[in-house]
Amino acid sequence: MKKMMQLATVLGVSVGIFGLASVTASANSQYSAKRSNSVRLVWRTSMKRHAYTATHGARYSKHLGIRYSNNDVTSTVTWYTDAHEKLYKKYKGHNAIYYHVKSADGTLQGWIWRGYLKSVKQGASTNTKANMTVDNSVTLQNAKSSSEYTNAVQTESQYRLANAVWKLFPGTKVNLWLSRHVAYCDQTDVLKAKPTTEKEEVAAKYLSQFYVQNGVNSPAKTQYWLLGARSKAFVETQSQSVSQRVNTLKRAMDNDGMTASKRHSFKGWYIGINVADSSEINGSNPNTDPENPYVWTYGVFLAPADSFQSINNN
Repeated sequence: MKKMMQLATVLGVSVGIFGLASVTASANSQYSAKRSNSVRLVWRTSMKRHAYTATHGARYSKHLGIRYSNNDVTSTVTWYTDAHEKLYKKYKGHNAIYYHVKSADGTLQGWIWRGYLKSVKQGASTNTKANMTVDNSVTLQNAKSSSEYTNAVQTESQYRLANAVWKLFPGTKVNLWLSRHVAYCDQTDVLKAKPTTEKEEVAAKYLSQFYVQNGVNSPAKTQYWLLGARSKAFVETQSQSVSQRVNTLKRAMDNDGMTASKRHSFKGWYIGINVADSSEINGSNPNTDPENPYVWTYGVFLAPADSFQSINNN
């Protein structure tokens, strides 16, 4: 039941963290006390140097008080990381990770939400910008639609494992909202638990409404499977073949009651998938980064076929 109350604070993650609105273009710094007071620092620490570009969102001071510039104004700048922070957004009830970045000449700096940053691959022989190319691969974070994410799962090398896991659930349709939900809000068992207090009843009701508002018409029928605490150990198997790794996941599913016969019963349902061949795909390594644990939970979430009739169905 403790999970039921915890969920009330993280419920908005799967929508909120990906629903941040782009800011109107402006090159001028702007201060907002309201924005600064809307967040609370969870942690801030140094990180390794990585190269990124950003064309959406904005660049802020460390507590979001000052908006230095919209990222479309500096779209040609290559940013280099040196720190990151987790901020709790009080009014949305979820956490967000921001990276501190600097331009190559050090004249520009600030904090950018990591969902707006696109990785830049650097040439091995030199650090010059001429030998750097933007990585335009589609990921769970930057996909614009279910069809785009589905295509990535089917065609991009980093999602070979996700594609293999999807095949364990024949006849299902990949849904982007569900995939982000299982990645960022894995406490989905509260609807299956019987509330024992008024607060727990309110939390369960709120969760059910949350699902309905996002297109899941029959919340009580949803099914899910999560690798959970075993995810960290599973990351260490990246040197194994896809077939070896998917067999490891199949055994875990079988042990958890998500057997082959049950998986085949979801034909026509929608599936959310948070599985990747490399932990680097969604940001940084969970073994060295004090991340939100939900990001690194490998798993699937299933919603009945009557879901997403009018929302989150693209």
